[in-house]
Amino acid sequence: MHPRDQFPTLGVYFDAYLNQDWMDDYSDVDAAFAAFSTEATPTELAQALREFDRVLALQDTELRQTVDLLSSNIDPRNDLGLEERDWLTTLRDRARAELDKREGLSATGVAAY
Repeated sequence: MHPRDQFPTLGVYFDAYLNQDWMDDYSDVDAAFAAFSTEATPTELAQALREFDRVLALQDTELRQTVDLLSSNIDPRNDLGLEERDWLTTLRDRARAELDKREGLSATGVAAY
């Protein structure tokens, strides 16, 4: 089974936001993830968090293979100077912060988006 089938929300991020033309749409990888995290619904963000956790639970070799298969247009080691696990942990934490921000806004009665 391809990782896109196992991790469909992460597949959306890698396929739609980090596609072969991502550099035409975003200034950098951080901007692409910012677009994904702000455009995703709270349900999609929660699903992405679960998927990040499942990928991060993999052994190093399997994690690297999964990232390689999901992300054909960026190599975190060569392009970002980051290990795959470190990069995914950062993305997960950013998704968590975005979801927490929205949930906090919702709890105050202010529109979350």
